[in-house]
Formats: sequence, C-alpha cells, structure tokens
Amino acid sequence: MDNRSGVVLRFLVCTTLFLTAKTVAACECTDRDFTVLGRFEDARFVVIARVLAVEKISEPDTTRTRMVIEKVYKGNLRVGQEMSFGQGESGSCDEDFDEDDIGVKFLFFLKPKEKNPTVWYADRCEKSKPLPGFDTHHVNDAADDLAYLEKMDKVTGKTRISGTLISYQESPHGRTDFKKVAATKVRLIGEKKTYETETNEDGVYEIYDLPAGRYTVEPKTPKGWAIENPSAYGGGASSGREDSEHFQLTLEKGRHAYFDFFFMVDTKIRGRVLNRFGSPMNNVCVNLIPTEGKVSEHFERIDCTEGKGVFEIEEIPFGSYFIVVNIKDKITANQPFRRFYYPYVYEREKAQVVTIVEGDDAKAIDIYVPEMKDVVDIDGLFLSADRKPVTRARIFFKAEKTDELTDGDTFAVTDANGKFSLRVLKGLKGKLSGEVWLDENEYTECPQVVALLKMKGETGWEDQKTEIEIQIEGNVDNMELKLPFASCKGRKIVSRMKVD
Repeated sequence: MDNRSGVVLRFLVCTTLFLTAKTVAACECTDRDFTVLGRFEDARFVVIARVLAVEKISEPDTTRTRMVIEKVYKGNLRVGQEMSFGQGESGSCDEDFDEDDIGVKFLFFLKPKEKNPTVWYADRCEKSKPLPGFDTHHVNDAADDLAYLEKMDKVTGKTRISGTLISYQESPHGRTDFKKVAATKVRLIGEKKTYETETNEDGVYEIYDLPAGRYTVEPKTPKGWAIENPSAYGGGASSGREDSEHFQLTLEKGRHAYFDFFFMVDTKIRGRVLNRFGSPMNNVCVNLIPTEGKVSEHFERIDCTEGKGVFEIEEIPFGSYFIVVNIKDKITANQPFRRFYYPYVYEREKAQVVTIVEGDDAKAIDIYVPEMKDVVDIDGLFLSADRKPVTRARIFFKAEKTDELTDGDTFAVTDANGKFSLRVLKGLKGKLSGEVWLDENEYTECPQVVALLKMKGETGWEDQKTEIEIQIEGNVDNMELKLPFASCKGRKIVSRMKVD
C-alpha cells in the first residue's frame, strides 16, 4: 500500500493540473489528446529518466536537475545520456524538482522548442509521471502508459481502451492510503457487444482492437468500496466531463480512449440511541475514535441522531474503534448524561472494540444510555403586545448557575405561528427570553412602531428582546412571551435571521 499525502486535482481540458503534492504554479492546459497515443504522437522525445542530483547554480541564481536516460521510446536520445532540467517558474506549466526526487524515475513526453536543447523542461500538461513503486508523493502512476509503450511494435494502429483502478482511504493518523485495485473485472459495454477484461497487478486494464463507437465502462466495485465520481485525486475519462458522469467514452477509429476510476471506502456503522426505557433519543452525538495510535486533528467520524434516534457514520477506514457518546462530556438538555462508551460503560478500558475490515457489511447497533438527568419541556408562544405571532425569533433559556460538567443553556426558533418548544434540564433556575432582529425598512408604514422600538431598545432599535425569570421543576404548557410593542397594522412580526 502506498502512503502518499496531498490532493491532486486532474482535469483534462483548460484547467489546472497538479501532479505532485508540492505547491506548484497554476497553468492552463489547452485541449489535446491526453491518451498515451496522443501524447506519444505530440512529443518529440519519450524517455524514462532517473534523477541524479538537484544542484544550485549561482550564475544565474537558479536550480538544475541532473538526470540520466534509462530507456528511449521516441527520439534520437540514447540510454546513459545525461539531461539537465530547469525548474518551473511562476505561472508556467514546467515541473520543478527537489532533493526528495533524487533516485526517482520519470516517464517524460517532451517537445522542446529548441532543436538541440541544453536545458530541458518537463511540461506538467504533458503528464510526466513516475514509475510505480517509487515513493514520490505522486498519485498518478505510469503503469497504464507503459503497458502500451512496452508493446508498441505489436499493437500500433489498433484501437485501445484502458484505465487504472485505485482505491484510497483517509487514515485516522493523518495520511491517505492508496492501493492499486488488482484482479478486478471491468466490462466495456459497446453498441453491439460487451467485452470483459481484468486489471493487472498495477490496477491497469486494457483491451485492443475494439470497434469504434460509444462504450460504457463498468468496473466491478469491490465490497466495502464505492466509485468516487468525480474524485479529487483524478479519475475521469478521455471523452470529457459530460461522458465521465455516465462512465462513458467515445473510441475513434485507430485511436485510444481511457477511463480511470478511484474507489473511496464505503463502510458504515448505523444504529439508534435509546434511553433506558427503549425510547429513541434525538440530537445525541456519536463518535468513532481509533483504539490505537495518535489521531490526526483532521480525522473525525461523527453523526448525531435524528428521527427515531437514528445515526449513521460513513466512510470509516479499516481498523479498530471505540464508540463514544457525548464525547465533550457536557450534560445538556439534548444529552442529559455524562460521556460513556459502547455498550454502556464509563471507562474506556472496558469499552467494546468495533472492528471494520474490507468486505464487511454495514454494522447495525443499538446504544442504550445507562443513566441520565431528568429533562422537562417548555412549550409556548411568542407574541407582540397585540397578540400577533412573532416568527423566526430566537427563544433562549440561560441557566443562572450550573456545575462545570453541566451546560444548562438551550435555545429554539419560533415557527410560522410563533410557537416554540424547549427542552431544559429539570431543576434549573434562569431566564427565558425571546429575541427578534428587525429591519426598519419593513416598518415605514408604521412610524410609531419604529419610534417605540428606538425608545425601548437598549442595544439599538434592531435588536429587541423580552425575558422572564423561571424555575424549571416540570413540564410547562402554554407559556407566553410578549414583546413590549404592537405589530404593524395587525400583521405578524417576522424576525430576520441573525448570525452572531
């Protein structure tokens, strides 16, 4: 399995092309044939070269990369000949190299402007690519190209459909793990006939001498994986984005076409969170945390329950995990309990390990909350002084005093009829308030309302609220909150959404 980092974006027509995880300058690639045949015909030289050294040159102040040719497919260069490559400049499409590339082999499709260049440049749009098996931080491999180049003398003039299948998963430990998908069947569905082949050890499939026409490409998706379309790491087809969306390509007479695929991990844990009586609990958050190793700050697998207490965590890398509920360990109205681990223990060491392996079916589990605080409901209306509904307003309960493990604050938004419903931890004392944010332009017909707003408002006319003190000991129905002013011409008051 290759451990490579970074994101490679590869689009084929008039867009930016990145072939390494290094920071590179953007370049515009003109429309061209990006198959190996198209690039071979377009190039003056096609060679495999190995990096010998990356050297600083004082006059002029620049860097040169020395390489040695190891194989020649096209052009009058010879094996063993050294080449000097310049670095890509800002705004250009030329590849640059650093000391990490020493010892790495590249497949180059070169078309220098000079007849006999002394300094070479590798055009990124020509898709110079590394050979498989080298840890160069490249995502794309040259195996597809080499499969053709190594037998050109036997297949020249024949049509070819090819592609590469790669799977990947985001490791909990901060890297992206890539794997070539070998021994996997690929179907090419033509207008009159269906053809079948299989990927080799490099994840490459190819079929020669097919009739020209339209083809749908259907790789057999391994269990536990899903085709990512489009993929941030590449993929796509030689026929363009529209065809790529339908896994289709067009093969012309005597030409090549390709379709590459990336598979993303498609593993799931789904289930329900239930209280001790078996009733579903909504707005409860469930996390997966790896059992071993230092976890990347960017890795997070979490879902919060919705209708019927259901959660579903997706795209889980293969490995072993603990399931933790209320990971922040704050007692709230939605999560009125301390942090605990599946199945229902408070000590991590006693938690059940859940293992995800390739080919697993989605796991379904029920999680029961071992014990919880009592919660009560406050239902009511938010009204203007003349009892018109106040809609889209924010209703807050702010607890007066809690311990460090409890967050008693909660809020809701009023509906189209001014109704609200809050869940609050039982026994708390605090303030219940309704807040609206109003636009003066909406009250031009009622200047008396604007005047009243300006007079009453402590923080300016726009932000208005009313509040009462309450002690929460049980469910409350038909609670009423009122603004200290009437509506405009008997219409409901609509609060604008405010983002703090």
